[in-house]
Amino acid sequence: MLDTTKHLFSIKEVSAEFNLSYSTLRFWESQFKELKPVKNNRGVRYYNAEMLELLRTITYLTRQQGYTLDGVKKYLFGEKHRHLERNSQIVKTLEEIRQTLLHIKQGME
Repeated sequence: MLDTTKHLFSIKEVSAEFNLSYSTLRFWESQFKELKPVKNNRGVRYYNAEMLELLRTITYLTRQQGYTLDGVKKYLFGEKHRHLERNSQIVKTLEEIRQTLLHIKQGME
């Protein structure tokens, strides 16, 4: 289990945590633009907490759910799309509430 108080995790730690080879991690970096670990002067990759969550999701979807990497990409895009759609609906509702309140305020003046 990784020490969650740390901010960056080496490829060695991540590999051990998710039981993935270095080559698999490097390949996934080429497939998912969100996976861009920082590298030190020696070229050692370091992953942040957001990348670990993404790796956790990719690992779960591929190993437990049987997704292909293309399927994972579609799933992740779908999730982002659903969040954007939900957020736009919230903004629309808030704008309608604002207009109603402004209308009520104008009627009171």
